[in-house]
Amino acid sequence: MPIAPHLGKALIYAVLLNCLDPVLTVVAMLSYDDPFVAASSDSARSHELLVRRFMGGLSQSDHCGLLRVYMRWLEACSRGQGRAFCDGNRLSEARLKLVYRLRQQLLTQLRSAGLVRNYAGAMRDLNANSESLTVVKAALTAGHYPNLARVDRQMNAIRTRDEVSVTFHPSSLLRCDQPQDFPAKLATECGVFEEKRQGSCASAPLSLI
Repeated sequence: MPIAPHLGKALIYAVLLNCLDPVLTVVAMLSYDDPFVAASSDSARSHELLVRRFMGGLSQSDHCGLLRVYMRWLEACSRGQGRAFCDGNRLSEARLKLVYRLRQQLLTQLRSAGLVRNYAGAMRDLNANSESLTVVKAALTAGHYPNLARVDRQMNAIRTRDEVSVTFHPSSLLRCDQPQDFPAKLATECGVFEEKRQGSCASAPLSLI
């Protein structure tokens, strides 16, 4: 598959857990650059963060936010308003179209590998749990392992297996405006990340993406 190994693993777990469609979308979204257009001003960055938080809703998940972006874009396209939706939310329609094509390609490859069978009702069965965010998150977590981070409430920090303190990337909807609010406002005890980046200062915490 033309995707990172951990994303391919997430797809396999999605098949096993019958939540293929949403995980397929998240995997395709993560395989390309951020769908948001790079902000060139403080007001644009503020608008982008508002959109990210709105799309994420109460999920406290960047992955679920990406899923909702794609679903809302498809809905807008069905009304002939795809471009307007992207312009109003600082999204790149070209990247979303690439995601659409990659989803189709990945599904074809899953069928070729025998992971998705061709019978009446196959896709219905493979998406029996697609409405459950708990199951979707489970598939993504299993795929991303060992890229896991946990909340240490006693030390008021986020830890990974290698670092005692990390923070979220500035583009994350989980990034708090006030550091003292973090991680107390997180409802979860753990999460996954795509990569870690060192800050510009030697003493800066790592950022999770």
